Amino acid sequence: MVEEIKALKELLDMGAITQEEYDRKKREILDGSSNPILPVTESSTPTRPQYAPTSQVPQSKSKVAAGLLAIFLGGLGIHKFYLGYTTQGIILLLVTILGALLLIGPLITGVISLIEGIIYLTKSDEDFYRLYVLGKKEWF
Repeated sequence: MVEEIKALKELLDMGAITQEEYDRKKREILDGSSNPILPVTESSTPTRPQYAPTSQVPQSKSKVAAGLLAIFLGGLGIHKFYLGYTTQGIILLLVTILGALLLIGPLITGVISLIEGIIYLTKSDEDFYRLYVLGKKEWF
């Protein structure tokens, strides 16, 4: 049962199934309506459901848009907000605004954002999606 739920979670993370499909199938597994719980013997091995891998990366967030936002508006944290990292966006925005009094804040956030923008643009679509959309890698 645990292995089936893990396999479903992997499919959800890959974008092969929707959140609604994941919730429905998980509920079926937990309720026992899809598969009865069978006793595990030494000869039985857990099997994962076989699904065809998706050939295309779902286009929920554009790496080009994120990269350009980071390069041109990164000091304001706009690219972080675009990727759904609200806390990190607020951190960049506050460091820029409050650090402007010392002139060091905008410099620091500008350098960080420039580096992030270049990293976003040099990643492949699959790597960008896996790291920053699915994996929620917040910095660099």
